[in-house]
Amino acid sequence: MLKGYDCFFLTPGMFDKKTCKVCGSTCDVQKDVTGYTGFASAMSKKMTIHDQFVCPHVQEEWHKKALKLIQDIEECNSPTIKKIMQTDLKTIIGTK
Repeated sequence: MLKGYDCFFLTPGMFDKKTCKVCGSTCDVQKDVTGYTGFASAMSKKMTIHDQFVCPHVQEEWHKKALKLIQDIEECNSPTIKKIMQTDLKTIIGTK
């Protein structure tokens, strides 16, 4: 699970739904959650009220592989290798 890809902590009422940036699924939502929204808030022990959206597939192995591949694509400098990795990503998501 990675904030901004398959989980989102947002201002209450800002969105009714969010889509996972990894697989395109509609995220599960919990409204008005009190808790930490990131590393800095946890370290400073500052809890906030937020709506929490999490992909329902976040614990599945194929989803973890797809997320890792997306990160690798973002870091890759070769357009040719990026295209190959994007093909792999489509295969992983297409066979979920």
